Amino acid sequence: MNSIALPSDASQSLASTLFAFREAAKKFLYGERVRVFTTLVIVSVGYFLVAKLSLDLRFGGSTKAALWPPNAILASALLLAPVRRGWMYLLAVVPAHIAVHWPFHIGALWICLQIGHNTILAILGAGILKRWEPKHSNFDRLHDVLVFLSVAILVPGFASLALVTAVSTICSPEVIQAHGWSTSFWHSWSRIWLTNSVSFLVFVPVILLLVSRGISWMRRLSARRYAEAFALGCLLLASGYLIFGKGYTSATSQPAAFLLPLPLLLWAAIRFGPAGNSLAVFGVVCVSFWRAYRGDGPFMAPETMATVESMQLFWILLTVPLMPLAAMIQEHKLALRALAESENRFRQLFEQAPVGVVLESPEGKLEIVNPAMCAMFGYSEAELHQMSCEQLSHPDDKGAEGLLFQELCEGQRQSYQIDKRFFRKDGGLMWGRVSVALLHHGDGGRPYVIGMLKDISTLKLRDQELATLSGRLIQAQEEERRRISRELHDDIGQQAAAIASDSLALKQILAKSPKDTVARLADALSQMSSELATSIHKLSHELHSSRLRYLGLASALKELCDKLASQHAVHIDLDVECGVERLPEQVELCLYRVAQEALNNVIKHSNASTAAVHVCRCKDSVTLTVSDDGMGFETNLPPAGIGLTSMRERLRMLGGELTIRSSPDWGSEIRAEIALPAPKALATRA
Repeated sequence: MNSIALPSDASQSLASTLFAFREAAKKFLYGERVRVFTTLVIVSVGYFLVAKLSLDLRFGGSTKAALWPPNAILASALLLAPVRRGWMYLLAVVPAHIAVHWPFHIGALWICLQIGHNTILAILGAGILKRWEPKHSNFDRLHDVLVFLSVAILVPGFASLALVTAVSTICSPEVIQAHGWSTSFWHSWSRIWLTNSVSFLVFVPVILLLVSRGISWMRRLSARRYAEAFALGCLLLASGYLIFGKGYTSATSQPAAFLLPLPLLLWAAIRFGPAGNSLAVFGVVCVSFWRAYRGDGPFMAPETMATVESMQLFWILLTVPLMPLAAMIQEHKLALRALAESENRFRQLFEQAPVGVVLESPEGKLEIVNPAMCAMFGYSEAELHQMSCEQLSHPDDKGAEGLLFQELCEGQRQSYQIDKRFFRKDGGLMWGRVSVALLHHGDGGRPYVIGMLKDISTLKLRDQELATLSGRLIQAQEEERRRISRELHDDIGQQAAAIASDSLALKQILAKSPKDTVARLADALSQMSSELATSIHKLSHELHSSRLRYLGLASALKELCDKLASQHAVHIDLDVECGVERLPEQVELCLYRVAQEALNNVIKHSNASTAAVHVCRCKDSVTLTVSDDGMGFETNLPPAGIGLTSMRERLRMLGGELTIRSSPDWGSEIRAEIALPAPKALATRA
């Protein structure tokens, strides 16, 4: 058998065509238009089926149904659908309405009047509910339920009034009687009004709840709740057949039997909310309607329509009180749930807060404390409950806060904040920042004081260190000024005075002295001038290194190490890696001063024989390390001088970090690391 091979381009084209066809079919099946069309079909078919069922279940020879759910279906569709598509549903039910009533040969005019009445009823009901009750599908709030009840009672009455008025105006009494209507205007109006109001009250909540959240509502129920719902349904069915069945046909039956389903309906409202209440009422209505249609129960009587109106009033009186009750119960449940969630969030915030939180009485007794407060003081929660804030406070701070607390309790201020000292359980002292406010109960109950405490001991210690540093810096500045003054007075000043004196003596003896004496005096004067220049250069270099400014960090460090090594019996190794020849000016100055201070400490305090200076640069940082083989020191003890503190402050100003490693008899190592600016900034400096 011969086969035909398709070209590769043709096979690819066929595959792409099949894929596009499949995507188009999928889009069509799951597209919005298909969903809208499916909804329209469901509404139309549902309207037809329930309308036909309602007409089939008419009482006796009446031409009117005791229940007319089609209007409830149409109004529910308009409520659930977007406003722009409402006209589609209004048109979709027209063929269904005509198909249901066509076999009765009631005439085109009568059908038009019915369709007009149904349209007005659905548009008015859905429009008002959408405007005043946006959450119409929940019935969880009393306001929503009251709006719905008003619409379900008043709108059918208005629409029925319009229909009966139109029929009385257009049709003759003979035509009205031919269609089974009463010639009494108010009797016809009341019958139509009751039928549509009952249908609204019974069917609309069930439809809305099942369509909008029926699946999610049922998924939330546990197996125990399903068993409870099944038991409740069985009891409702049994009580319904007991009340509305053959057992109530006797004239001796008491009207109190109507109250038998009430506990079950309350059970449904309390345990299952508005949805359970609507379904339970729906079940009672269906059972009572079916038994009355079969000729059983309290609503059977020779006058059929009077019996129907009594049954409709019974349904209304059953539904109207229970819906608000279910809504109030649901609101209470939601409020309790929201309160529990709020309390849970507050409890989590209270327990996990990083600051101490305390509720205390106006007398100062600690009523409630959080774990952070217990951790700050070292007491357990039970121990703190037996204490007062005054017992924890430092005696010197009680007076300052006492006046503020008194003003707070007297209503002269809303809150206050103060820094004060506290005693921990171990006797240690803690600085805390206290924020205090007064909490008033809305019912006029006893007020409480809420306080929040933050441990600021570290901040206070830092402030003290900064204050000490400032004092030491001022002292160091004065000492440096005195040293420079001594250098200028004792060394440079004396050298300058000697030069001046020698110059004067030289001037006096030049004329009568031999040439060799003049030469010796000139040499002495030259030597003194050279020593003076050296002293000035040394003093200037100590104040600021010109080599650092013009030649960079590596050259300045080499000069510093060579000078210190020549002046003191210390061997200093310098290792500067490539890439640190020139750095930003502030970085070079900071690292130079750190190295200068570190080497001075090595010479003065460590008794080291060797020291090492190492400078390296990573991608975005530069590191300076100064180490020695000296006697070391304890790093956990406060420093006696300001050398290490000045190093930290210099590095902190540039965002750097100082690391110290040392121990007695093992030498020490000081490591300074500074993050470098972006390359763009470096290029701009260059």
